[in-house]
Amino acid sequence: MIIGLIFSAVYVAMWKFSGSFFANGAVANTQTFQYFSFTTLTTLGYGDFTAAGDGGRAVAVLEAIVGQMFLATLVARLVAGFRWEDRAAARRAGQQGGSGRGPGLRTPATRYRVPAQATPTLVRHSRRPDPGRRGPAGRERRRPRLLA
Repeated sequence: MIIGLIFSAVYVAMWKFSGSFFANGAVANTQTFQYFSFTTLTTLGYGDFTAAGDGGRAVAVLEAIVGQMFLATLVARLVAGFRWEDRAAARRAGQQGGSGRGPGLRTPATRYRVPAQATPTLVRHSRRPDPGRRGPAGRERRRPRLLA
């Protein structure tokens, strides 16, 4: 709300200093500038009002970019909030290590474990040194071991 009103005030100031703002001789008043600002901020762009000069167009593009960034940030924050609530609800329900997204999904700690029936194709590096294999600068290379 505040962002739209600030840009509206910028448009009014540009109109007061230049004398005209909208193309095609459209009526300019405070309500029109607020309408133009909020349709630009939300990137609707009905097209009934258009900035006539390059300065007004540049500010309108800036406002549209700010509107998109604000919308993306707001949606990301809302989604992150819902995911956190799912995890908290899962913890309250007593699921051990669950992600809150259902019983079939694995937590990050168990994501790479291979079921015993499956062909062991995933490997993990062991931390035990292998005396027969040396890496660069004489350090021991980690030997892959199968998870089963």
